[in-house]
Amino acid sequence: MNFKLSFAAGLVFLKAITVHGCSMLPPCGIKVESLFLTNVAGILQIGLNKYQDCDNGQPYHNDFQVLESAMIEVNLDNGDIRTRPETFLGTIIKEGLDELTMTKQPDLKIKFREGRPRINVNSNSTSFGISTYWLRGLKTNIERYDDEIVSFYSEEKRRLFFIYEIENNKTGIASCGVDERPRQCDYTTTNLNFDSIEQNSSSNEVLDSLNLVGLKVKCCLCVDKYYYEFDQKTILRKVSTLTSIGYGTTGLDPRNGYAYKVSERHFEGDVVAVIQAEPISGSDEATFAESTEIDTQYLRAAFTDQNP
Repeated sequence: MNFKLSFAAGLVFLKAITVHGCSMLPPCGIKVESLFLTNVAGILQIGLNKYQDCDNGQPYHNDFQVLESAMIEVNLDNGDIRTRPETFLGTIIKEGLDELTMTKQPDLKIKFREGRPRINVNSNSTSFGISTYWLRGLKTNIERYDDEIVSFYSEEKRRLFFIYEIENNKTGIASCGVDERPRQCDYTTTNLNFDSIEQNSSSNEVLDSLNLVGLKVKCCLCVDKYYYEFDQKTILRKVSTLTSIGYGTTGLDPRNGYAYKVSERHFEGDVVAVIQAEPISGSDEATFAESTEIDTQYLRAAFTDQNP
């Protein structure tokens, strides 16, 4: 008997990538639909849906109907793949949500001081009110509009971060305190590219417990946010595993500090699911393989309730 399941909505710390401004074809073949953490860190369960047959990865018809659903389990420690639910080792967890509470972003109003590398910041939703910050290296010879700057707030660090263009086509980052007066900032430069990031978005997500920020991406790039690791002074690096162009599913596990992404590839009538695993902190040593492939035979076996 085929195992059929109506999948629950993803947990707070597991999210399907939001797609906006993209035109997607109807699904076909086997598609990855969900990713779940289990009570054993490193053991993941993946939800699959089967749609109409594919013709070289393309759908035959304009049909979105799900024909069948199934689950598989993958142990990233040793690469074991289980296709029969009665043999699964892990149990999907539904607790731990408080560990990933997001820092509410303040409603910032930013005004540039004409001809000077300074900004006035006004926030009615926080205790730090009206403040003036000096942005070292800010270009002052170009016309700017109010709020035309990328920013986010870390409650745990009590810091406002500003990302802005400086001379020589580089990017400056100012990490500024919100308690002391006059305001003090740490300044760094980076080669990271923030051209695609929306200016002054209240939709930015800050996960202080993981030193992780998701910055809202401008419209029509088929991705919702880019995620970065940050510390007290600057943005350290992009966490690419949490970025998916088009449809994809990602996960965060605070127990081992890992980010996951699962997607599928179609080729010559077959499909392969790929799990990418990456430590959220660049200073942590990787304990799982960077990429784990699940061959077609395992995906098909999940729909026949048999071993591959």
